[in-house]
Amino acid sequence: MEAGAAPLPPDQPEAAVPPPLGEQDAAERGSAPRAALEEQAKAVPAALRIDEEVPSPVTLMTEFTALSGPLPPPEMLAQYEEVLPGAADRALDGEELRLTHQREMSGIVAGAGVVFGVLVTAVILAFLGATTPAAWLGGTSLAALAGVFVYGVRQGDVRGEEDTQSENND
Repeated sequence: MEAGAAPLPPDQPEAAVPPPLGEQDAAERGSAPRAALEEQAKAVPAALRIDEEVPSPVTLMTEFTALSGPLPPPEMLAQYEEVLPGAADRALDGEELRLTHQREMSGIVAGAGVVFGVLVTAVILAFLGATTPAAWLGGTSLAALAGVFVYGVRQGDVRGEEDTQSENND
């Protein structure tokens, strides 16, 4: 027995102990582990073995389309039209209504801003003692506001009649 090696149990022969790694020669080191692995692989039950090749990784491709703007591109509108006849016309009509409404609302907001500014100016002038210009500014802006309101109500009545007539003609 070698110096430094642990004593073997009495029932085990000395040949069963592998030599330390440092004492194996280089050729044995390369082939011995491989042979041992192959022996172990043969000992694996057949049900647990994977004999077929592992498939290569799957490549997944995705397509992303981003739209910017109120309407889809003409090609997509044509596809909508194929699926649902009249869909493109409805999309265009809806966008026209949205733009008309947006213009009307921006006009209302701008007009309200001007009237509010003139009324604030009239109040400031009144506090500074210039009551006549304050009265003129305040009075004319309130009159203009009332006129816009009355005109808007009448336009709404006319629009309501047009909508009713167009629904009756359909």
